[in-house]
Amino acid sequence: VAQGPAWKDRPVLDTSKSAFAILHGVPVSAVVVRDGFWSPRRKAAISVSLPTFLELLEQNGEIDNFRRLSGRKNVTRRGRIPTDADVYKWIEAVAFAVQSGEASPQIRKAAEGVIDDIAAGQDSSGYMVSAFMGDNASQRHTGMARSHELYIFGHMLQAGIAWYRASGDRKLLDVGVRMADYLLRNFGVDKKPIFEGHPEVELALVEVYRTIPDRRYLDLAGYFLNGDPRNMQAVR
Repeated sequence: VAQGPAWKDRPVLDTSKSAFAILHGVPVSAVVVRDGFWSPRRKAAISVSLPTFLELLEQNGEIDNFRRLSGRKNVTRRGRIPTDADVYKWIEAVAFAVQSGEASPQIRKAAEGVIDDIAAGQDSSGYMVSAFMGDNASQRHTGMARSHELYIFGHMLQAGIAWYRASGDRKLLDVGVRMADYLLRNFGVDKKPIFEGHPEVELALVEVYRTIPDRRYLDLAGYFLNGDPRNMQAVR
C-alpha cells in the first residue's frame, strides 16, 4: 500500500501527490458537523437510512445475488443487471460513517458480512459481476454499453477503497484488484478491445493507483478514457 499518510488519514479522493491538483481533501474523520441544517439529516442517514437500505437490499435479493455464487444460498438471480452497484454504494456509505466514527457496531458488522459474501462468490479468474457468472458467464463482454459491467466494477473499487480507508480491512479492495488484474490480462491495446459504456471505472482506477502505486491501474484508466480505436471502427 502507498507510503505516506496512514490509511485512516486519507480523504475520499487523495490528491496529495497529484502534481496538477489545486484542491486537496481532508479525511472524513476530520470533518465535524455541528448542530444546524445538516446535523439532523446526517444522523437520520446513519441511524435510519443505512439500516433501511440494507433491509431493502435483502428484500430484493441483491445481496443473495452474491450468496448464490458461493453456494451459500440456492436462489435465482434477481433484479436488473446493475444491482451489484447498489450494494457497493451502500458499503461505501457505511464506510464513510465508520470513518467518521458515527456508525453503530451493528451496521459495521452487517457490512463486514456483506463484504464476506461478495468475496466468497468471486470467480477464480477474478471476474466479479453477478449477472454474468454461472450459467450466464458466456454473456460477459458481449454488450458493454448495455451491460454496465465496468460501471459496476468502478463502484466495487470505490467501495473497497472507502472501506479500507475506514477500517484498514482490504478484503473488498482485494476483490476489486483481482478484477482489475483479470481485465489487464485479457484486454487492452495489445489484447482484445473492451468497450466502456458508462463512465465510472476511470475515477475508481485512478484512486486505486493512489492507494496501490501500481502504474498498470493508472494506465488502464487511461485506456478507458482514450477509448480503443477498434471500437470506434466497429461503431462506424
